[in-house]
Amino acid sequence: MKKVYVISKVCHMYMWRHLTKKLNIISSWIYEEDIPSNERLSELWPLFVHQASMATHALVYIEKDEKLKDGLIELGIALAANAKVIVVGDFESYSFINHPNVQQAKNIDKAIKLING
Repeated sequence: MKKVYVISKVCHMYMWRHLTKKLNIISSWIYEEDIPSNERLSELWPLFVHQASMATHALVYIEKDEKLKDGLIELGIALAANAKVIVVGDFESYSFINHPNVQQAKNIDKAIKLING
């Protein structure tokens, strides 16, 4: 079964929760109640690293005018684990889109189709 680690700004957690009906999302961060405190993040980051390293796929999402920050770390972990990475949004300024395991999708629905085959 495909294991999908999702990467985005925390504000998109509700979208990811909704998509658990279509994808086997293994990212536990989407179930946090709010933006975690620094103390909570020190507990969560080892889990994020583990989950990203176990993913067969990473789905990365940004909206207009958003930039990835911490998500770049999770993305790098997924690539290092040989996961397939699907990106949705404007990633033209990011050089990682040239990695052979990275594909671009026009929207989330097309990304889901790429993952589910």
